[in-house]
Amino acid sequence: MALMLGLCTRVFGALVICTMLVAIFFQQMQNGLWNTLPALGFVWFGLYSVVLGSGRCDVDALLSRGRTA
Repeated sequence: MALMLGLCTRVFGALVICTMLVAIFFQQMQNGLWNTLPALGFVWFGLYSVVLGSGRCDVDALLSRGRTA
């Protein structure tokens, strides 16, 4: 929910990456590569969120604009 709102996007993106890596290596790896693909998709989404953030249309940007003004 926080990622959809853009609240602490980079922190929650990193948490998504950690969670999905645990799911890949400890739950799905023994079942083959095909079962790891959904978790890998979330890893890529988390990486995108960590690197680029959510932009200027997020809650964090609105809160920071309110503090400086």
